[in-house]
Amino acid sequence: MNPKVLRWARDARLLSIEKASQRLNWPEEKIVELEQATEISLEELEKLASGYRLSTATLLMPEPLPADQYPPRAIDDFRLHAHMAEEPVTFGTQIKVENAFELIELLAEVNDEDADVAPRPLLPTADLQEDAERVAIRERGRIGLPVDAQIGWETDKEAFLRWREVVEAQDIIVHKTTLHEASVRGFAIFARGYGYMALDSADDNRARAFTLFHEYAHLLLRISGISDQNRHVPIERWCNRFAATFLMPAEAFRRHYELICSEGPPAGEWQVRKMAKSFKVSLSAAAIRFEELGLAPHGFYERLKAGWGVRKPRRGGGPSDLSQIDIELGRLGTTQVSAISVALDKGLIDRMEAHYALNVPLDHLPALTAAARTRHQAYGPTR
Repeated sequence: MNPKVLRWARDARLLSIEKASQRLNWPEEKIVELEQATEISLEELEKLASGYRLSTATLLMPEPLPADQYPPRAIDDFRLHAHMAEEPVTFGTQIKVENAFELIELLAEVNDEDADVAPRPLLPTADLQEDAERVAIRERGRIGLPVDAQIGWETDKEAFLRWREVVEAQDIIVHKTTLHEASVRGFAIFARGYGYMALDSADDNRARAFTLFHEYAHLLLRISGISDQNRHVPIERWCNRFAATFLMPAEAFRRHYELICSEGPPAGEWQVRKMAKSFKVSLSAAAIRFEELGLAPHGFYERLKAGWGVRKPRRGGGPSDLSQIDIELGRLGTTQVSAISVALDKGLIDRMEAHYALNVPLDHLPALTAAARTRHQAYGPTR
């Protein structure tokens, strides 16, 4: 047993001695002792592997992996940039970040190996010095989806599925996953030419759509990070403005407001509810947009928010009549499922690598691939 591997494993998971001790429920002295020992019991090895979310085979490597091959990887936490008293992200979220990097690396390697693959679409870039609203108008124009079509979508679920397909068509991996911190709305990573974003599965479809384009803005900026959409943090404010403009373009928003709301009393909650329903956005996003466009006075959103009361903790969706395949596709998205399926068919990866990348039983893969194709045909941007 090489004790250097145990130190490397802890460092790779961004755990201090204190945090590792808490996670494993062992005294700190025991962690230090094991990282200096040349022998370790099977029980201790298995507990370390489970606690660090690594295989026992990894901990039994003769030497640690080189730092450039498997460095500890963290991304900026923009919740902390406003000097808020936030706890660092949980170990579970850190693992999700690490797994996202590993997935990006796998897809990048597959793409490098596959000479026959068509060139991937290059996601445009943006700069924080640019006006976020102009960037959003430009990007929506590039994608080319009319606002009238958006207003015509029948349900919030349809809206989210269509928006997700729009984003995944840019060769971005979109995961829907459990994020345990109440203040984390999502995170985005741009690495090796690939974009990845994680959205909280506990959010409803309207809130999730806003997060989708908030994280999309992070990818355009090439700034990876964990987000809480705090309006007092400059980069989060920029990404919020991008998302709001993308989902509620100013001219279309004003025009629709005049059409359905202008005959009534001054802007109030009922107009916000009607506009939020039309554009399939949250009440908060619509109310803030009212202020930004001068349709309501300063402080309008805060006044409404106070009337809405304390926001309830986000919870999972409860029982579902979705099939296991639909649940897996909802988590993974069409980009990842399609890419892994093609790579497996071409022999660029083996079945074990495919299983690791998707974390689903491999006998589900044919049905999962078919479901991804059907979803893209039904909700993709070509329709």
